[in-house]
Amino acid sequence: MRRKKLPVLRADTLDLVCRLTTATAILILGGCASQGVPTPAPTTSPNSSPPVIAPPPVAAIPPTSTGTVTPPTPVPPPARGDKRKPVIVPVLFGTNRVPLARVQGKVQGYGTSRGPLAYGQAVVSIPPFRNKGEIPTPPNGFEDYAMFKNPMRYFRLLDADQISEGDIARITADFFKGKPGKHSALVFVHGYNVAFQAAAFRAAQMSFDMELQSMPVFFSWASKAGTAAYWRDENTALQSVPDFKKFLTTYLSGSNIDQIVIVAHSMGSRIVTSALVEMIERDPKIAKRLLHLVLAAPDLDAAVFKEQVMPVLVDAGVPVTIYASSKDKALRTSVEMHGFSRVGSAGKEIVFGNGLETIDASAIDTDFLGHSYFASSPALIRDIGALIVEGKRAASRPNLKPRPSEADPRYWQMRQ
Repeated sequence: MRRKKLPVLRADTLDLVCRLTTATAILILGGCASQGVPTPAPTTSPNSSPPVIAPPPVAAIPPTSTGTVTPPTPVPPPARGDKRKPVIVPVLFGTNRVPLARVQGKVQGYGTSRGPLAYGQAVVSIPPFRNKGEIPTPPNGFEDYAMFKNPMRYFRLLDADQISEGDIARITADFFKGKPGKHSALVFVHGYNVAFQAAAFRAAQMSFDMELQSMPVFFSWASKAGTAAYWRDENTALQSVPDFKKFLTTYLSGSNIDQIVIVAHSMGSRIVTSALVEMIERDPKIAKRLLHLVLAAPDLDAAVFKEQVMPVLVDAGVPVTIYASSKDKALRTSVEMHGFSRVGSAGKEIVFGNGLETIDASAIDTDFLGHSYFASSPALIRDIGALIVEGKRAASRPNLKPRPSEADPRYWQMRQ
């Protein structure tokens, strides 16, 4: 008996089937991850001329076997346009994640369960051949294969060991050694469905791509890092408010930092705004050290923000910028789940008011879910960089146009 010949799918048809299957399997809120689906490394050859990006000013900091970090040894950074080797970016962090394991006394990573607040320094390797905003990583499940550990193609987390509170002042002082003027830090707080490594990558990428002179810092709360864990993450975010308050207080009091810029993404905005309201109400002087608060695609109830958060921040004189988008499918789903508008939504529900600068980024090309545009779009990277580095407000940034009119600028819109 002859066997029935199976139909053969064309390559393009098979690719379409795979894409549709994958898209169906992922919940729409999975886009909150800073690094969910791996970004393929660009095919730029060494002979081409990729964008020139200023390197960070500090070299990697090797931890000791006791779990403390030794003082960094300053080394000459790569010359502008030098694409011969990866760039090493050390990033200070606080986390309430439980450490995964220790090898010879060193923490090897952090999981998804919540534990005591700890401090540390991550060391991130950034590949030389990529475009601004991209975080190329190995395919899921292939991270341990030698061919996918190539630092010339992929982001790598080289170290993430813990440090003591006393190490914070020394590390911060070493970072700013020989740098006159006020010392500032960029503190990044991630959103839902983000693993520790992804948070470290995003913090390093933002600092590097925006060419910041500020010290990069991030707070990684115990997100489950799973698309189906939205409600669990929502509860963990609420539990993490005291930990973030303690981390921020410790960092500000235990270092020579004059001012900080906080960038909170998605669900991370709930942690940051709740903590800041409590801290300012207890000690209004803390607001003077907040150079700027950036809420990127905030998954935050609009009514709660306008009635409970905005009055405290505005009265305290904290400059606040909101990035919103009508293309954000993740926030659209959050609205359907909660039944209330979110601060990161644009269109007729866009949030604006005195003391706020709201940027409608709907015109920016984004990924499928359109939720991580704040740090993956070159246009947004330039805009946030102009805000943080140059101190330019919305009216001074040429890529923005006032809405509804120049005579009555209630919010601002990104130009295409």
